[in-house]
Amino acid sequence: MRRVLIHIIISLIFLPTALGQLTENVVKANFILNVAKFIEWEEEEAIERFRIGVLGGGDVFEALKRRSGEALLKNKAFDVVQFKRADEASGIHILYVDERRNRVLKKILETAIAEHILMFTDSCSTADETMVNLLALDMPGNQFEINKDNIDKARLYVPPKLLYYGGSEEDLREMYQASERQLSDVKAELEQQTAALKKQQKELETKKREILALNVEIALQEGNLESMIARATAQQDSLDQKIAMLEEQRSMIREQQADIDEQNARLQRQKQEIEAGNAFLNRQKQEIEAQEQKIKSQQQEIQAHTQTLEQQNLEIEAQTLKIEKQRTILYLFIALFALTAAMIFFILRAYRIKREANKKLEEKNAAISRQKEEIQAHQKQLEAINRKIERQNENIKSSINYALTIQQALLPSREELEKYFEPFVLYRPRDIVSGDFYWMSAAGAEEGKEEKVFVAVADCTGHGVPGGFLSMIGIKLLASIVNERKEHEPRKILEMLDTAVREALQQERKVSDDGMDVCLCRIEKNGGDRIKITFSGARRPLYYSSNQKINILPGDRKTVGGRVFKGQAFTNRELWLAPGDRIYMASDGIADQNAPNRKKFGSQRLIKLLEETMHLPLHEQKEVVEKTLDDFQQNEKQRDDISLMAIKF
Repeated sequence: MRRVLIHIIISLIFLPTALGQLTENVVKANFILNVAKFIEWEEEEAIERFRIGVLGGGDVFEALKRRSGEALLKNKAFDVVQFKRADEASGIHILYVDERRNRVLKKILETAIAEHILMFTDSCSTADETMVNLLALDMPGNQFEINKDNIDKARLYVPPKLLYYGGSEEDLREMYQASERQLSDVKAELEQQTAALKKQQKELETKKREILALNVEIALQEGNLESMIARATAQQDSLDQKIAMLEEQRSMIREQQADIDEQNARLQRQKQEIEAGNAFLNRQKQEIEAQEQKIKSQQQEIQAHTQTLEQQNLEIEAQTLKIEKQRTILYLFIALFALTAAMIFFILRAYRIKREANKKLEEKNAAISRQKEEIQAHQKQLEAINRKIERQNENIKSSINYALTIQQALLPSREELEKYFEPFVLYRPRDIVSGDFYWMSAAGAEEGKEEKVFVAVADCTGHGVPGGFLSMIGIKLLASIVNERKEHEPRKILEMLDTAVREALQQERKVSDDGMDVCLCRIEKNGGDRIKITFSGARRPLYYSSNQKINILPGDRKTVGGRVFKGQAFTNRELWLAPGDRIYMASDGIADQNAPNRKKFGSQRLIKLLEETMHLPLHEQKEVVEKTLDDFQQNEKQRDDISLMAIKF
């Protein structure tokens, strides 16, 4: 695709030579086919054969018809049909409109947009009604121009390289702004990755500290576990001793219970004997008296035995209570033993889990260490790259700052301006050095006339270092034209500046559209109360105050330098002002500055601001303009160089 595009460009450059060998209509037919190769249609894969329509233009139709038999369009065959009326042009992909049909282009364009047709026009003077417009073959500069808005409306795609050679300045500015936004997004993404890397490093340090704290806590738990195991062992020994003592007490209780049973049996036998004696008393009263003493003694023995028995019962009850208490204590020791065993089980299980966790933790620590080493290696690489970038930035900044010193030396000082009028200058470069510049020079007074003062504000293509170089070229060329070549006619000054810029940038031989927009004034005080202003502008207007309002003198729609407007002339506009009136010259930097909501400051807002503050002294007006611009811009990045010069008479 690149080779074909280069072929087209070379063909366009040497097109006047080729006309000696090819007819104009053959060239147009070849041009239509070559340009169409770079345009993309929606669902282009579904197109089996392209259909090219020709409205009028019989010779172009014949040339395309011959080409259809020997050439392909995007590796596909194509048919060529001819229409006599505009309403017949439908069911096609490409339409060529003859120059004689330019008067009905608006209706044809509506049909082309609705049916997604790529329309070629021939030498149309109204760019708003075209898509691809073929210019005159003998016209210098571009051989064609593209209206990207109409092509987009037709849902067609035109590549940036083709747009570069035939698009408008607004389209090129949008392409440049898109590339700047992509660069800003890449820079923001790099900053986010650096911040994420730092955050990850902090998290690694935090995890390392947590791991150290966890190791300390595990060591403390191991010490507590060992002490608990020792206490459980001691308690188990004490429990075994107490169980042995309980067994001995049980054997003693059994022996005492056997004695008590034996005494109870003896008492039972004695009771039977007493009953037998009472029966025997009835029969032998005499024996009772004889034996009363014996019975009394036996009763005393019985009482003694009874007391002994009661005492033994009390002792048995005490022993029983003691046994119950010991049994309760035994149950408690058994429960404590079970609890201790459970604790030992869970502690051992926790120890095993901890050991497995430690193993996994060691693996994670090893992985983290590897990641840390990799991160540190990447960080060292980033630091080395950052140091290299910083050194390069320092070298570039020092060079740019030196260029700023040179540029400021070329700009007129406030003292030089105040020799001739009361001024203020609002000058804000976007990138240290500026693509804007302001200039002043005084020419010697002619006989019987006042001295002429020339003042200019210019906006060069680009900003930063490229714009700064172009601005210094413009300053030197203006000084040479006015002071050395003695040209004092503003329009001729701009025409000579235009020629000099083209020669300095070798735009006749190289593909370069760089140039500058200029607002140039010649100020003459012819005596009396009137000041004569002769203004000539290259795409920049002149604002002036009169009758308590701001008026506008528009400039010519032509830039200084570049290839598009070669051959067009600049014009002069004269203006008479009274003492106290003011003129304002500005670049488009203030008007193009946007707020955080992407809304631009705009020319109308600037005019209204100047009108509301024109009654203030110049230094106060400058302060109000600066504050209004700062409040509007807020934290938004400056888009372009800003220049505004005010002169009060």
